[in-house]
Amino acid sequence: MEVMEEGLVPWLLWRIWKNRNELLFRSKDYQAVATIAKARDDAQEWNSRVKVENVVVKNPITEEQIVRWDPPPSSRLKCNTDGSWKQEDGAGGGGWILRDHEGRMLWAWAKKLLEVGSALESEAEALRWAVSSLIGFGYRDVIFETDSQVLVKMIHGVEEIWPRMKPIIQEISILLSKSAGSEVRYYNRRGNKVADRIAKETTTFTSMVPKLYSIVPSWLGSCVEADKLFV
Repeated sequence: MEVMEEGLVPWLLWRIWKNRNELLFRSKDYQAVATIAKARDDAQEWNSRVKVENVVVKNPITEEQIVRWDPPPSSRLKCNTDGSWKQEDGAGGGGWILRDHEGRMLWAWAKKLLEVGSALESEAEALRWAVSSLIGFGYRDVIFETDSQVLVKMIHGVEEIWPRMKPIIQEISILLSKSAGSEVRYYNRRGNKVADRIAKETTTFTSMVPKLYSIVPSWLGSCVEADKLFV
């Protein structure tokens, strides 16, 4: 209370000034006791705001710190997919990585894409190749994650499918129906960095032949290890 009383004078002067204006323009008068009480309220509210702002400045919690790769349950596997695209020439790339609950890579895939109509199409192609490949390998109950929310909504029938996208979406849906327990989910792109790195690496490829990895390539190692830190 003593600290607040010492700092009350500026707020009391401010409240007196406001009371003066109220009296001049609205013929409204305030008692001295009410004026002092209101000044105390103003000071307390200000001090509370300052404390909150100091906490926010000193301990910022950003979305990037919170969002990271989320490992699957021990009984399931997770496949993250992503696509890249350049509007200038329509070239793109697709990539995916299959990992277990400890973050260990089982398979990864990358392919250069030509004549891609949009970034969404490259995302869809990457997912289509992931679902097709893993079901072909005999995997079941896989969680497929993409950072394209629009693509997930199209697959789940929440959003209208673009005409050019219909064949890709239909194939993904048919493949998923043959894989018991497998599903497609959306996840924030900050938690999809490894798949993003794979898709972007395709810009260095000189061949259209897809690349399948069973051992983590050197250019991907640091990204995979970074995700393991949070397992």
